[in-house]
Amino acid sequence: MVVNPFPNFLDFMLLAPFLIRIGLGAYFLYFAVTLLRREKESSSMAPASENEKRLLGAKKAYTQAIAWFSFIGGLSVLIGLYTQIGALILTVLSLWIMIKEHKEKRFLYFLLLVMSLSLFFSGAGFLAFDLPL
Repeated sequence: MVVNPFPNFLDFMLLAPFLIRIGLGAYFLYFAVTLLRREKESSSMAPASENEKRLLGAKKAYTQAIAWFSFIGGLSVLIGLYTQIGALILTVLSLWIMIKEHKEKRFLYFLLLVMSLSLFFSGAGFLAFDLPL
């Protein structure tokens, strides 16, 4: 039989989801703000043709959608309000970004995917508006 070497730490079981929540929420909030700032700076440049305007408009809508989903999911997870719904949003977003966008940062987005799945299954932890049932 294997015995837990630190049985007293089991009292702090809800601290782990809290720490994951803080890290995941802070990352996605930073990611969203960075995307929105970059989009605002790039919109100041005037496109040359109508085709470029149409393509830039579609790209702008796509980038803003990712930024706003990141912001809503990150804020939800960070403050612990509807944590599992926010974690589900961040799970889908992490998977989407890992597959479609940042192929050079796949491992980072894999870790974010695992963190968001962990929050989805475990709940919010300490200092959250969500009540653990």
